[in-house]
Amino acid sequence: MREILFRGKQTDTGEWVYGYYYYNDTFDEHVIQTVTQRRAYRVDPETVGQYTELPDINGIKIYDGDIVRHGYTVKYADGKTSDFYDNGVVEYSESNGCYIITTPGEPHFNRLTKGTVKQNSISVIGNIYDNADLLKGGE
Repeated sequence: MREILFRGKQTDTGEWVYGYYYYNDTFDEHVIQTVTQRRAYRVDPETVGQYTELPDINGIKIYDGDIVRHGYTVKYADGKTSDFYDNGVVEYSESNGCYIITTPGEPHFNRLTKGTVKQNSISVIGNIYDNADLLKGGE
């Protein structure tokens, strides 16, 4: 069964909450209700991101808006290796019908699948709301 979860930043504390997302039109508020506590929190709609249904290589859930480190290692015939890694943003692509990783300044993207998580050693290193500087080369 699919695990449909969201996260968002609370409007009053700025803390992240995880659970089910809905819009309360009576009070004009965006809400995330936590799964375990059954509590509802008002969240900033700009920060709401859906769980992609994929964990990174460390088992951390990947959400829309996460910044991930991705790449690969090349092993040469002489036994030496070179790492080629970059940081990118996870986002849903309407035109492709899937989650993708876009890297600033790059004209292409990677589809986010179980295979690419493993092949590209994808790991969550932050998100675009709290750690946007990670996309500028800082880490």
